[in-house]
Amino acid sequence: MITTTPSTQHRSIRYRRLMIGVGALAGLVVLLAVLAVFWLPGYAKSQLEARLSSLLQRPVTVASVEIKPHTLELTISGFRIAEKTDTDAAQRSFFSFSKLHLDFGIESIRHFAPVIESAILIDPELRLLRATEDRFNFSDLLEKFTQPAVEEKTNQAAKFSIANITIRNGQFEFDDRFVQSVHRISEINLGIPAIANFGGTSIPWIEPHLSAKINDAPFSLDGKLHIFAENQEATLVVKLDRIDVTRFNRHIALAIVVLPTPAPPARRRFGISFWFTYC
Repeated sequence: MITTTPSTQHRSIRYRRLMIGVGALAGLVVLLAVLAVFWLPGYAKSQLEARLSSLLQRPVTVASVEIKPHTLELTISGFRIAEKTDTDAAQRSFFSFSKLHLDFGIESIRHFAPVIESAILIDPELRLLRATEDRFNFSDLLEKFTQPAVEEKTNQAAKFSIANITIRNGQFEFDDRFVQSVHRISEINLGIPAIANFGGTSIPWIEPHLSAKINDAPFSLDGKLHIFAENQEATLVVKLDRIDVTRFNRHIALAIVVLPTPAPPARRRFGISFWFTYC
């Protein structure tokens, strides 16, 4: 006959409670993982569409949202902000991109601030339209978001750290219907190694690279910036080739004579390369 002592019974009860606690914790982790994978992306997608559509007063659609909680990755695909529905360009896009991928670091928890180890934006497109002399397709947004707001007193700026910033194949179009002119910047590719503004991750120098085509004219910019220091410094190297300056005559009044008009097509295009240092 096996007898049990009060101490044995007490240990048995503690063991059962421990196992119940571990099982409940494991079940909670599994439930959260299932929600994050199957429920949260759909909820985030619907909230993005509803809240941004209400805020911007423009239809906003998102093809999909993917969240990987085990690797702290977020991917938004097929994002599109359409023009206002009461305009003649309602079927066109105001801003869109095919994919945004953010890879968050575990340091975000330790710093209580967003620490993004990689940010990749693919195929962003922005279209600006000037309907009249002082009215653009974003004028209502400008008026809305430049309204005076109640300022909250704070001693510190919001902390952040973003590394490996990449923009691939960007497109920008400015349709100036007031002067019947269209300008395009295509094949925009931007790379910035890192930007950060708090201890432990502060980046003293930022070295961006930008390349694009401005109305089919190649453009590139390389720089070295020290923007978070008390004494800001910057060095920029700009290269521009075969640009038709006469296309900008309607937008910019220069105090110097660039080229006589009319001029042969070969004389309307020029290239420029220079470096600039600011401190």
